[in-house]
Amino acid sequence: MSIDCSKVPTKSIDSVVVTTRDYEPGEISTEIADAGLGFGAWDTTNNSAIEEGYLEDNRSLCFVKQADYATKYTLKLNGTSCSYTTPEATSDRARAGLATEAITSSIVSAINSKTGSHGCTATSFGSYFTVHSSNSYTIQAVDSLGGKAFFAFKHKAQNFSDLPPDAPDGFRLKILPEPDAEGEAYHVVYNKEGGVTTGTWEETVAPGLINQLDRNTMPHLLTRKQDAQYINSDNPYGIYFEFSHAPWSAREVGDYATAPFPSFTSSINSDGQLSAIRTITSMAYFKNRLVFATDENLVFSEAGNHFRFFPTTVIQPLESDAIDIAISNNKVTPIQHMIPYEKELIMFSANQQYSCSGGEIFSAETVQVVPTTGYRIDVNVAPIRVGDKIFFCSRKRNFNTIWEYVYEGDKWRAYDITKHVPNYIEGFVHRLAGNSTQDMLFVLPRLSHEDTIGFMYIYNWAEQRDERVQSAWQKWEFAAEVLDIVLEANYLRLLTRYNEGGDVEAPTYIYYYEGMNLSYDPLAEELGHPALIDRREEVTGLGIGSSDLEEWDGRIVFQFQGRAFVGFPYEQRYVFSRLSIRDSSGTPLVGGRTQARRIILNYADTSHFVVAAEVRGRSDIRSQEFNARVIGSADNIIGEIPIAVGELTFPVMGEADRLRVHISNWSPFDAVFLSAQWEAFYSYRARRL
Repeated sequence: MSIDCSKVPTKSIDSVVVTTRDYEPGEISTEIADAGLGFGAWDTTNNSAIEEGYLEDNRSLCFVKQADYATKYTLKLNGTSCSYTTPEATSDRARAGLATEAITSSIVSAINSKTGSHGCTATSFGSYFTVHSSNSYTIQAVDSLGGKAFFAFKHKAQNFSDLPPDAPDGFRLKILPEPDAEGEAYHVVYNKEGGVTTGTWEETVAPGLINQLDRNTMPHLLTRKQDAQYINSDNPYGIYFEFSHAPWSAREVGDYATAPFPSFTSSINSDGQLSAIRTITSMAYFKNRLVFATDENLVFSEAGNHFRFFPTTVIQPLESDAIDIAISNNKVTPIQHMIPYEKELIMFSANQQYSCSGGEIFSAETVQVVPTTGYRIDVNVAPIRVGDKIFFCSRKRNFNTIWEYVYEGDKWRAYDITKHVPNYIEGFVHRLAGNSTQDMLFVLPRLSHEDTIGFMYIYNWAEQRDERVQSAWQKWEFAAEVLDIVLEANYLRLLTRYNEGGDVEAPTYIYYYEGMNLSYDPLAEELGHPALIDRREEVTGLGIGSSDLEEWDGRIVFQFQGRAFVGFPYEQRYVFSRLSIRDSSGTPLVGGRTQARRIILNYADTSHFVVAAEVRGRSDIRSQEFNARVIGSADNIIGEIPIAVGELTFPVMGEADRLRVHISNWSPFDAVFLSAQWEAFYSYRARRL
């Protein structure tokens, strides 16, 4: 499928993406907004357009609401009075003279007889009549019953209850609010839908306005669909994607004042130039509403209708109406990221965090935003939620700090999970991804915000009874540049780029979509042990020897039980922290010398590893290889991969301050370590006398 983006403006920065609900069976839609665009409508925000819109229809609607004997009905047009008086009750024509049609016809005749004086003409429609002129005019209805019997409406009316039951199709009026009463003016139109003889007054939008959001600069939809015509060997389910405009609802009631454009829209002045450029910086779903963040505002769609940001009525506020609120705080900076969390929407700006919540019914009356904490974050990296935790990033000089944001007791707190390795995460963090099942956080860096690199960092943690018992970082290096990552349940997917030609000056790039299962390896279930080689694939007919491991075409071949697997070897490496003795409070002892003697490794389900010790200032490296083939052991069976459980004692013999101990494993066989112990001599450099 090809996507024509010629009408979709783009910027060279990240887009904001949020996945929405299913539309039809087999369809899932994702909304995409470029965070660098101005969004919205061509809006002059000039209310004079309303009056100009009404002037296009220069008619007035006149209506006899109450007929009575001996009542005078007068219509004043440009100061000229046109009157008709109904007969007395004792008159011979009394009953006929009280008919509404008769009164209307008589007033129309009086008006048309004086057209030369006031410049207007009248047309009767039975129970009502209209007055029209090609020029501007004034109109006033007067009756001898105290203003309760005869009404004239030109562009506006004081009370909706005074409107006639019948009117010309499409006739518009502005209904003014009651004096000293709450409420806003609104607009109505008479609708004879389907060509019926009578219709109804319906709330509508003021004339002369721009009511549609600019769909070209609003977020777009990328919808996954299925069709049998696309089924082939590479696409067995016939899946394809459709890129399209979203069905954003237009303003259908009110005007610029009572139903304004949402605050994420940009404005254009009378010269057609952008006068206020606004952008959508973040999107989320919260309380069955689509939420846009723009500058210091939050804009929520109508409840249950993610594409409506205008009210359905301005006569009376509804709890389901769209919500547009500004954040009020001394430290307010533009909102960059939002994360739904239980009953709260957590928001992040460059140096402030906020919480948005509401009552049981989330509405404009109940919504509230309060500041929670004031941590500085890297706004180029989107925070993520992993289980009951939120992770975000900040920069400190040339390194990155990763924070764990949790709700404890009655407030939010952040903990630096890189505190013990402050100079470990290099580069500029591009993406965070997490898995709550495996308790893993993935950190993908770049050399700059544009230049990709071939490694990423992984944080593992474990908790028991609400206590953190493991907090470990590791680094994965790849033979390719990692452009981006995404986690789908327990499956990590990577978009990678390989320089197949090897020429740095003129690289030949090939892109791959690769993945790994973080929780389950089906081959390990079949063989009884894993085959740890990168880009692993099963092959046949290689015509090589029968040993377990052989090199072939720059890769290694792993053979077992008549099956062969080919791939690239990679190193598993663990580097011990500096060995230090601590007192009962956990504080390292620094007043003496620590001379390490040996390290004892406890392993299980292990086939191979190498342990080595380096002492700074000495050229020799002490190492020992373990391959689990123990002579005389019942588990050492020819033709099977040896798997051992036990412990290995390794002499290190060096001063702890200058000692570096590491474990490595280049083989495709697993190495699992349960614990490590070390022995050392400790002597004080000085003794108090």
